[in-house]
Amino acid sequence: MIGWRAGVCALAMAGLTACVQQQKIETSFDDAMAAHAKAQLETGEATIKGSAFLRKPSGNFATAGGEWVYLIPATPYAEERFRKLFSDGRYNSAVFGNGVAPADPRYSDAMRKLKAHKDGSFRFENVKPGRYFVSTTLTWLPKDEYLPHGGAIFDEVTVKGDETAEVILSGK
Repeated sequence: MIGWRAGVCALAMAGLTACVQQQKIETSFDDAMAAHAKAQLETGEATIKGSAFLRKPSGNFATAGGEWVYLIPATPYAEERFRKLFSDGRYNSAVFGNGVAPADPRYSDAMRKLKAHKDGSFRFENVKPGRYFVSTTLTWLPKDEYLPHGGAIFDEVTVKGDETAEVILSGK
């Protein structure tokens, strides 16, 4: 049986989700784009390392420890999804944030993911040169509140040769 607090939270989230308009992605993630994205994920010699965190209203930091971090080739489809989700920023609130239609299933197959360490750090190795989006979701539920704080964060990174590129996911 769910506790009353969890039940109220679930109902509130269901209601809030209904208020967020799902924007349609106009760019098609066709077979050619899927093949290009998968080729971008083949083994390379570069590394992308970084950390993911958000500053809480109290001034303390919440890290993305244990959260999935995604490495997504910057295809036209991904560019449109990120533009609609994040507008001109690098942060999309968990509550009242921008929404998009569900992704093409091939899009989910054309990305790498790993779990962030408990301090929010992550490291993608054997990356091919190119342009990528690195993204994660970081939320928490403050005591005596019913709606989550935080949201999705991302940044864009370009990798050249066999370098180590660094990225900070902070919503800024």
